[in-house]
Amino acid sequence: MEKNKFFLIPFIALFAIALLFLTAQIPTAKMEPKNLPIALVNEDAGEVGATLLKQLKKMSLQQFILLNMIL
Repeated sequence: MEKNKFFLIPFIALFAIALLFLTAQIPTAKMEPKNLPIALVNEDAGEVGATLLKQLKKMSLQQFILLNMIL
């Protein structure tokens, strides 16, 4: 170990980089999305799509903005 003085430098650098990434990610891990818009695209022209949309509107506390897509 005394022969090679630069033996520990890569390990210290790796530890410092890992610590930097860890401290950068901590604030994003505890975020709670608020007032996040939700989009629902229903391209089904049959009864299943309409039934699914009705059930989602009953269950959800969010307000849906319905867009009719005509292709």
